[in-house]
Amino acid sequence: FRIGYIIASTSVISAADTASNPFTMSRPALAAANALFEPEGFAIWESTRQVQIRDRKALEDKLQELPETNLTFGNSSTNFVVFETPSMLSQDLAQRLLTNHGIIVRPCASWGFPKHTRVSVGTTEEMDKFFNALTEVLQQNESQKETVAVGGGAFFESL
Repeated sequence: FRIGYIIASTSVISAADTASNPFTMSRPALAAANALFEPEGFAIWESTRQVQIRDRKALEDKLQELPETNLTFGNSSTNFVVFETPSMLSQDLAQRLLTNHGIIVRPCASWGFPKHTRVSVGTTEEMDKFFNALTEVLQQNESQKETVAVGGGAFFESL
């Protein structure tokens, strides 16, 4: 659920109202936001936020150690991490993660970053599953490149 607000001049608010969907908040989202005003709701939110921060930091640390990835935009303060895979297009990575592991990520090619991928921070278990799948896909990609290079070299030498 997403809920938020805007503080701006009248002209900016008018432009936002014109461009946005008139029913942007669902009842469950409003109920969740309302629960934050209760001590128990706030405590749950804060606990969830701390776990997300911890898991995002763990993912960033793992990505920095993986030789096939770069955190070119630095560490995140959001509920997602953007990383680069210099040896693989993000569209290919996304397709392999979905097809082979059932994991959905967002390729950033449409934003002008063809080798960058965005992944949302989920539960600890989901992040472990994602990282293991990412490692496997990148290792397979490197193996395929080596096979093509070796095979291609042998092919051209035989000519």
